[in-house]
Amino acid sequence: MNDIGERLESLYLECLPPDQHPQRQVHPQDEMYLWAGDLGVPPPQRRLQYMAAGREILLMLRHIVQSAGLQLSEMKAVLDFASGFGRVTRHLCYETRASHVWCSDALHDAMDWLGTEFGVHTIPSHPNPNDVDLQRKYDLIWVGSLFTHLPRKRFGPWLAKLLGALEPKGLLIFTTHADVYCPSDQRDSSGFSFVRESESRALSLDEYGTTYLTPEALRNIAREIGIQHLYSVPSEAWGRHDVQVVSHRSRKALEQLAHAPRILGAILRSEVRATGHGWVGGWAIAAPSDPLEAIELRVPGLPPTPAILGPSRAHDRGSFLHCEWYVEGPLNMLRKGQHPLLAVGRMASGREICFDGCALEIPGSLENMAAT
Repeated sequence: MNDIGERLESLYLECLPPDQHPQRQVHPQDEMYLWAGDLGVPPPQRRLQYMAAGREILLMLRHIVQSAGLQLSEMKAVLDFASGFGRVTRHLCYETRASHVWCSDALHDAMDWLGTEFGVHTIPSHPNPNDVDLQRKYDLIWVGSLFTHLPRKRFGPWLAKLLGALEPKGLLIFTTHADVYCPSDQRDSSGFSFVRESESRALSLDEYGTTYLTPEALRNIAREIGIQHLYSVPSEAWGRHDVQVVSHRSRKALEQLAHAPRILGAILRSEVRATGHGWVGGWAIAAPSDPLEAIELRVPGLPPTPAILGPSRAHDRGSFLHCEWYVEGPLNMLRKGQHPLLAVGRMASGREICFDGCALEIPGSLENMAAT
C-alpha cells in the first residue's frame, strides 16, 4: 500500500477493535468526504477524518442509548435518516446487523449505492415529508445534520413525520445549530434563522440551507407537534452541533445527560526542518467524565512519543475540557519522504482513541540528517 492516505486510514483502523472495522468504500460523490477538501483538509488526512467523524457519532449514540437503559447492539430496526453515502451507516453496520439498518436520503444515487455495497435497507426520500413512506417503526432514528439545514416550513413536519415512525420505547436523536453561531445580520427575532447557504452541491438552497435556532424556538416547535419529552446536550456532535433526544416516555436518566466519553482533536501543525528537528502540535477535547490523561504520536518504525499537554479549560458552550499539546525533538532517524503519523489520546479510564493523523514530510535523507 503506497498511497499515504490509505496508509493513514489503515493505521487508524488498527487502533479499533477487530470486530469494529467499518467498510472502507467511499463513494466518489460523497458530499461529507468532498466537504473536507472544501475546508482545506490535506488529501492524506481526508479518509482518516471521514472514518473518525462517523465513529464519533457511533460512540455518542452508544452512550445516549445506554444512558436510556437500552442497547444499540440489540436493536432490531435502526433508521439512519439523511444518511448520505453512509459516513455513519458503515459504523452502525458492525454495531448491529446490516439487515437491522435502514437508510433514507433525498440523494437517490446514495440509496442505490448503500443497498448494493452495505446490504442495508434503503428508502428514497423527498423534500416534502408527505411524499415519503418510512415503511415501519424504528427502535432508534438517527438524523445527522438535517435539521441544521431545513427551512421553517419543513422543520416541524419532518420532526412530526419521524416521531410517527418511532417505536413506543424508541429514541429519536437529531442535531441542531445553536442560534449563537448565526451571523448577527441574518439572525431572525423569532429564534429560528434560515440562511440560504450550505455545503451541499446537489440540493436546492430553498430546501437545504443552514438553520440556527434558540432552545425556546425548538421547544415551541416540539410542543406544536406533541413532543413532551425532549432532552438536549450542547455541542455534543462534531464539537459544534447540539444533540436533541426525543422519547415517547419520560426518561429521568436523560435529564442530566453528559457528554459521551471520547476524544476529539486535530493536528494543526507538523513540520520537520532540514536539520531533522521536528515540531507537531494541535488541540484535543474530552468529556470531564473520562478526562484526557495523555497524548502520544505514533509513526511506524519509531517508539510512541508522548506529547506535552497544556492546561485544560472549558470548551465553547459545552462542558468539554480543551487543551493544546505539542511534541518537539529530533527526527533524524527517519528517511526522506512522507511518513504516516497518528495522534492517539488516552483517557483516565485507560481507553485509547486515535483522533487525527497526517503525513509527516521529512525533507532530508537519513544520512544528511544523521550527520547534523
